[in-house]
Amino acid sequence: MHSSATTIRPASKALLLSAAEHTLFCKYLERPADYPFDLSASVLSGSVGVGENILRDAVHIADIFRRVSRSLHISVQSDAALRTALLRPFADLPTIQSSLINSPFYLGYFRMDFFIDPVSGALKIMEINSGGASLTDFLCSKNFLQHYHQYDLAGLQALDIPVMLRSILKTAGSLRPIRTLGFVAEENGESDYLWEYLEYAKWLQENAAIKPVFLSLTNGELKLLDHPKAPCPITALSDLDCIFNDWFEDLAGLECAEQMIKQHDILTIPMRSDLLFENKHYLSLLQTIGKPSAVSEEDWQLLQKALLRSFPLEEYKNHVEEVRQWPGVVLKMDIDCASENVFIYDFKKTSFAEALAALDRTLRRGHPSSQPFALSQGKSQHSHPPLPTWTIQKFTEPTPLTFEGSTPPWIKIDYAPYKHDLMTYMCYEGETPSVLFGSRCFANEKWDEMTEEGKKDGLWAPVSVL
Repeated sequence: MHSSATTIRPASKALLLSAAEHTLFCKYLERPADYPFDLSASVLSGSVGVGENILRDAVHIADIFRRVSRSLHISVQSDAALRTALLRPFADLPTIQSSLINSPFYLGYFRMDFFIDPVSGALKIMEINSGGASLTDFLCSKNFLQHYHQYDLAGLQALDIPVMLRSILKTAGSLRPIRTLGFVAEENGESDYLWEYLEYAKWLQENAAIKPVFLSLTNGELKLLDHPKAPCPITALSDLDCIFNDWFEDLAGLECAEQMIKQHDILTIPMRSDLLFENKHYLSLLQTIGKPSAVSEEDWQLLQKALLRSFPLEEYKNHVEEVRQWPGVVLKMDIDCASENVFIYDFKKTSFAEALAALDRTLRRGHPSSQPFALSQGKSQHSHPPLPTWTIQKFTEPTPLTFEGSTPPWIKIDYAPYKHDLMTYMCYEGETPSVLFGSRCFANEKWDEMTEEGKKDGLWAPVSVL
């Protein structure tokens, strides 16, 4: 006899490698001695499988988000109230504001990060990252694991390095001739994206007439940077045609860098207008504005359901009783996606009173632990740098990493306490996106690459079709 009860399939599941496959995977992941970390210790041993319907929903929601943003971008020039609301995080940054308003609409290459409800499969948007970031991390694992798992969705082109670079170069080339493309390979002494940009540079050197140019960025000052694998082909910034714009400094540094970019007439790709739509404030604004006429009611409601309740920090006193009913509060700096500027107050671990005091302190003085705040308190070259704005978001539990049985003995890390997110990369050729799915797995409250604990418990994994 079979039970008539319906078996609930998990929305996601870790698809772990066998002992023999794991050995081969570790061998494949070996890198040169000067590689900055042990890659095999930084990835999941296998893939995170997610239901096909959920992956298609993620693409649909991200596409709706782009269409809504394009409609609002069209309205910015004529709607003063909308323009003021969108520019809230950029007060006292006149050069940035000018670029945001006057740049063409783009959102042609971005990443949307979700949490997945483990029971219903409903998606909740965590953040948007223009420029993608970390694309090569997932492609590296996928290139090996595609022999064991299915990664591509029928009817959608898979995103890879050639697709992405051809797309952004086609867009940039439609605006002006492009002979050189810059990458910020060193930011304030850190080289987090060096290896990613080396892969892009290698492809350009082998497949395009466009020369890669590595740059350093220090306190808002851009300089040419020579590298053995990417020798600098120009002698002055004025010879740089375009810069791949996937970096962020403190607000004063951002304004300073933008002034240099304008001074030397350098095109940015993605366009500067993307900053209007990738910040946290925009996600809260979407919950208070009316539906753009170009978007259907059905699509608008689907996007609304994917938004986590949020509002600007300065409005929190109007929402105290509402917040008291939440499972917790997430405090996010509006225009920086880095984990050092995200603070979680889970009411299972932190009292409501403690969370409220932290919100009040941040509103009055800024958050003492945030990186741009620290820069503004003495490390910045500006005497009166602008302070960042913040958004409060309803806390939601990350998606548990589920798998059959216990962690296999050939894997050194116990996966039992891990959670994960869903990262959806979208790269457009016209109106058709190419896609790639990835996931960050973490044992603490969030992915945190800025702490030693976070570095130890952070893993990457490509997402396959479950």
